[in-house]
Amino acid sequence: MSVCNRYWYESIGINAEKSEQCAKAIRKAKEYLNLTVIFSHLCVADMETLGAIEFTKYQISLFHSIARSIEALKLPYIHLLNSAGGLRQETGCGNLVRLGIILYGLKPDYSNVLLEGIEPILTWKSVVSMVKSVHPGESIGYGRTYRAKRVMQVATIPTGYADGYNRGLSNCGYVLIHGQKAPIVGRVCMDQFMIDVSEVENIQLGDEVILLGRDGMNQITADDMAQQLGTIGYEIVCCIGKRVPRVYM
Repeated sequence: MSVCNRYWYESIGINAEKSEQCAKAIRKAKEYLNLTVIFSHLCVADMETLGAIEFTKYQISLFHSIARSIEALKLPYIHLLNSAGGLRQETGCGNLVRLGIILYGLKPDYSNVLLEGIEPILTWKSVVSMVKSVHPGESIGYGRTYRAKRVMQVATIPTGYADGYNRGLSNCGYVLIHGQKAPIVGRVCMDQFMIDVSEVENIQLGDEVILLGRDGMNQITADDMAQQLGTIGYEIVCCIGKRVPRVYM
């Protein structure tokens, strides 16, 4: 077991702080491995605090030093920049940029500003499965966490946390329908949730509902939803369940 643990530890990377030893280890590995690439990862390049900026500069300087010291190996690929690094960093070495979340039009961090023309590629849709009137004093959903203060039109959406729609959006999230924002009322259930459509005209069964995406002038991105939930856009899109049909265009 100790050998296995040691193997996995070493496969993740080697310590770059002692650059001479690191370069020596790479040259040694080249003797018995078909070594084609060196790379590392900028772990706080998406953050704009002074400490994060300084640490990213430090990572880049270490990597650059090692890349220079093994130039004689003529490795085909050298890369360091991830999505966040690619937005604002220069390394002075390398021949690839390793884009990730930005390829999907999402931000490495909510504070980041994407380049013009980069748009989210994902739209998550559902439909209206039921519409009914709710009267003052009546409650909606599990736990009776929402009580109507007026006559309301409430629509049921057949998507829930079993599909990856976060329960944390209960009573605070919203969707888009007919180009308008409609707030979630009550708790998000396993297979459905309810929205207030009192201000949206002509709601019919089967009407399209945008959970993530654009409808008219309004848009909900995974980054927006993540900011509301106190997480990151990565988690939002990764949690969309397997029972949600995918259509690739």
